[in-house]
Amino acid sequence: MKALLTVGVFSILMVTTPFILYFASYEGYLDKLYALTVGIPGPENRAVASAILAVLGVNLVVGGFLYVAFQEVTTDDTAKVEAKKND
Repeated sequence: MKALLTVGVFSILMVTTPFILYFASYEGYLDKLYALTVGIPGPENRAVASAILAVLGVNLVVGGFLYVAFQEVTTDDTAKVEAKKND
């Protein structure tokens, strides 16, 4: 059940994260962040910067999912550890 919840949460994040990041960047909501790092993109480059940010956001979601998936302990793993302790 926990695995299904994890997949569901990360699936929702995979859909929403790129849209939120793209439009927040494109509309100028992240200009303060850009000013602190790489500089505010010009109007002709705003779509490219927004797309790059959206792709990076998706990669972070995928990385987060992989981290959570590898940290999950299954009953098979627990049984193998217990069997090794008993030997």
